[in-house]
Amino acid sequence: MRSIFKFTCMPIVAVLTFSSSIQAAEIEEVIVQGRLLSGAEALVSERMEEEAVIDVIGAEFISRIGDSTVAAALRRVSGLSLVSGKFIYVRGLGERYSSSSLNGATIPSPDLTRNVIPLDLFPTSIVESLKVQKSFSADRPASFGGGSVDIRTKSIPEWLTYSVEFTGGLNSESNSNLLSYSGGDDDAIGTDDGTRSINANLVQGIQRFKGNLDAQNVLNTLRTEGDNTSTLSDAQTISRQLALGLNRNISTRQDDGNPDWGVRASIGNNFILTDEWEAGFLFGGSYGTKWRQTNAIARNFRFPTERFEVESETTQSFDLNTNLNLGIRYTDDHELSSTSLFIRNTDDEVAVIDLFNENRELSDGRGFRNQRIKFEERNMIVNQVKATHRLGEATRELLQHVPLVSSLPINRIPEGLQFDWYYSEARAFTDIPNEVNVSSETVTNLVSGGVESA
Repeated sequence: MRSIFKFTCMPIVAVLTFSSSIQAAEIEEVIVQGRLLSGAEALVSERMEEEAVIDVIGAEFISRIGDSTVAAALRRVSGLSLVSGKFIYVRGLGERYSSSSLNGATIPSPDLTRNVIPLDLFPTSIVESLKVQKSFSADRPASFGGGSVDIRTKSIPEWLTYSVEFTGGLNSESNSNLLSYSGGDDDAIGTDDGTRSINANLVQGIQRFKGNLDAQNVLNTLRTEGDNTSTLSDAQTISRQLALGLNRNISTRQDDGNPDWGVRASIGNNFILTDEWEAGFLFGGSYGTKWRQTNAIARNFRFPTERFEVESETTQSFDLNTNLNLGIRYTDDHELSSTSLFIRNTDDEVAVIDLFNENRELSDGRGFRNQRIKFEERNMIVNQVKATHRLGEATRELLQHVPLVSSLPINRIPEGLQFDWYYSEARAFTDIPNEVNVSSETVTNLVSGGVESA
């Protein structure tokens, strides 16, 4: 290895200046305020001073790597695994041992069957920093196991910021024979317009007959209510009329589907109100839809060509998210901010299963078919307010002009005194307006093995 040292010598020049006495003009007073630590340095200091094992990544780092979602950004942290493109597992442990929070407050998952939150729903435009804790501490909830992720949102952007992002994709593995059915007019925004919902008469009938609409049970209920004139035929008529309240347009069909696409946009700004006061906002939203298809074959070990099961499943997903952050700050001593989030994730699932077993083998020319339709809408609404109050120099000077407070020994209070508080309300709910399972018998082609009719 070769080392090169370079020295540059500059001559010393003495300059003598002679001038007459001129009176200096008065200029406007300029006050320059600087922060002791930058954002990146503050995060490094937090990591060093924290008693537990943590990793922290800030907004500056996220902007450099260009990730648009929290899930994608957390892939950069060692010890974290991204599952299905949206779930974060800490140290390889499952969702049972991982938890997520927003500004230190626990939030429920919009998917009630999972403990973890799909972090791909959170855009990085609202993130101030991400804190990953990998060891237990007393301030963590009792469900802490493998680790936790805390998403800290921005309050006031430093300057005008805006972004628009378009995404798209095409599934090269799909044969374009996707499964679909007739849904509602509002399916594109991930909600049902009432097409799949149960009408009021059917709901009342289910309550009246204890969820059993069998004709004999209907007749027994009528007799219990004092109706001794109705017959079994009358009970069958009542049961049939109630069943007509279901959505019967559930025939599956082949669909070409559409390419995956999505759009994500955000805008925010900072407003300097006075020398001490500033305010800001950050508003964003995103929408995306995608198609996914899976095909699976399960064969009997002894009779693989006669007894098997073929399943084809198509899922169309919709994601709709909006966020609004507001904040106001008085010098560096006081800051109040609010965060509002609305997240919707919907899966419209269609599955067809053709099977042959010991009762109906392929060579018999007949088989079984099960069809499943499930529309599941998941929503989460979060509203948070947080504040930080410090007894700094600006606050001390302000309190000196308050009559009731000026007489108190404020100067004896430590300068580093800080008070933090927050309020959080989060709700998550799942709506499944209609889940249908239909079983039927099929007629198959003995040559090709394909289903001719069902």
